[in-house]
Amino acid sequence: MKRAAILLAVALLAAAAPQPGEAEEPRARAWAVKVSVPVSGGAVELARTSSESGRQPVATAVPATVFGQQATSATADLGTPDAEDVLHTYEDPTGSMLLEAGFAEAHVTKATSSARAGFGSMSGSGFALASELFTFEQQEQTLNQWKSAMDAVFVPLNEQIDALSPLLGGAGLSLPRLEGIAPEGLIDVGRARQVASSAQTSSSPGFSSARADATLGEIRLFGGFIEARGVSAEAISESVAGADQRGATARIGSLFIAGIEVVADGDGFRVAGNDVITRTAVQPGMDLLLSSLADAGLTIRALDEAKAGDLREAAALEVQLDTPQGPLLISIAHAEASAASVGALPPPAEDPIPPRTDDGPEVSVLPDVVPRSGGVTLEPAPPVPAPPGSTQPQATGPLYRRPGPAEARSMKTTYLLFMVGALALALGTPLMVRRPLRRVVPMRGGTR
Repeated sequence: MKRAAILLAVALLAAAAPQPGEAEEPRARAWAVKVSVPVSGGAVELARTSSESGRQPVATAVPATVFGQQATSATADLGTPDAEDVLHTYEDPTGSMLLEAGFAEAHVTKATSSARAGFGSMSGSGFALASELFTFEQQEQTLNQWKSAMDAVFVPLNEQIDALSPLLGGAGLSLPRLEGIAPEGLIDVGRARQVASSAQTSSSPGFSSARADATLGEIRLFGGFIEARGVSAEAISESVAGADQRGATARIGSLFIAGIEVVADGDGFRVAGNDVITRTAVQPGMDLLLSSLADAGLTIRALDEAKAGDLREAAALEVQLDTPQGPLLISIAHAEASAASVGALPPPAEDPIPPRTDDGPEVSVLPDVVPRSGGVTLEPAPPVPAPPGSTQPQATGPLYRRPGPAEARSMKTTYLLFMVGALALALGTPLMVRRPLRRVVPMRGGTR
């Protein structure tokens, strides 16, 4: 009995599982800039969007969020399918950020969700933010530590450049001197323009799609020590009738570190330019610069792409700065999308039901039974005569009547109730059965 109950429960769970062709719930999100501060898990997010489709579709667009406080936002769902807002100028209460020409919009239908957010320009100051989060002693400690680290990195590098300059001067070439991040660069944390992100999802039988992207026309970090133009990240995860398409791409049009243009690839950063001699002379210095910065607590990563299952992620640029209070992480142009694979819809079955007329009931004809292995042949059923005056051809074989939509729903509900009742009975029967009492019969000379 217990084994039968378990089998019945498994059957009910299988009946409730999604059927082939039923769309899963795709998700997408993106942000143009995200700064994670090592204090109480605080974060600053710029041009953040997210989208989900499926049973409860929702889309959200936020131009700026500073430690949980949103400048403005637009959220759409089935109750509010369209939401838009415009942000002309915004300055957060700490005075650490100024945004201009911001926008946010979100739209939702039963099958699709989309969100878009961005702004025209942004300037971020670390001074007001540092005053809110750190004591004066901590600020002074960080600035002094950073100046010492920059001197330790750039003084020997520039000495090497000065030693090579006379040799290259005869060939008409010159090497640029490298400038580190001044303490003021920690105040002028970032500036950006033409910033936006978007997220779109769609879900329907046999189709599931998620797309996200983030773009920046230009961004400058740490007073211009890192400068990038034409930055973008895009992710897509899509399944159409059993065919999947997934990918993630990050791009940087031009990237400058310490005033030198570099190109990011899988091995790190290469000095850009058409002059082979200059590239060959500067590349060792750039490699030493990046390794020395990493030792000093500044790590730069570019063009990172990742995948896990149906999730695809792309990040254009990430900068991590170690401080006495913990790591400060800056993420530039991040996009991610996930949409589970959906099976192909079954092809429509050919309807064997003859056309219905007013002269007789709707009937369907099952095909004749084919001979089984063993030589046994089943004869088809005798023909069924058509009603008098009917022009409908006579049907052969077993007959059945196809239930209508209302009857089908009623039959399905009755079936499920029956299955649930059978399960409850199977589980409860062992609790209801009791062992019979033993009857005591008096006998001569004692009891039995």
